[in-house]
Amino acid sequence: MTKVEVYGVNHSPWVQAVLLGLHEKQIPYNITGVPPWETFKESGVLMPAACFDGKHWQLQSAEILEKLGYEAVSKRDMSAVHGAWVGVLHRADSPVGFIRAFSLVGDCHASLFIRLVRNYLCSFPSFLLLIPALFFKAFNISMDIRNAIHGLEIWQA
Repeated sequence: MTKVEVYGVNHSPWVQAVLLGLHEKQIPYNITGVPPWETFKESGVLMPAACFDGKHWQLQSAEILEKLGYEAVSKRDMSAVHGAWVGVLHRADSPVGFIRAFSLVGDCHASLFIRLVRNYLCSFPSFLLLIPALFFKAFNISMDIRNAIHGLEIWQA
């Protein structure tokens, strides 16, 4: 692998896992907080996504790490990861804090114009990730996120 592009924000634990894997393997990469059009059409603002040597973008941190040569995630560990998703619903506890965290993510492209455009576009994923949590909170909907994720797994065939 000579060129790796990563989409995601560095305060996401799933993005952090991919970045740590790349760092440990000493593989250079570029990161952007703006989803590439190919992944946006397919899965919205889901992150992380990685593109190896200009080929198809790959989603899911576990699959990306496997491509980097790490062991597959066990079912037990994946269950623990799904349990961590409960924290996603706490985004609505402090919408201002959530948006602020996204605002601190800056693009470091050499071109000022590209940097400005990417930093502007980076605000949209934060709102798209916050809206569902605000909806659940506003309507006092409590859901067991493990059951919700399990229900969605049938679509990943």
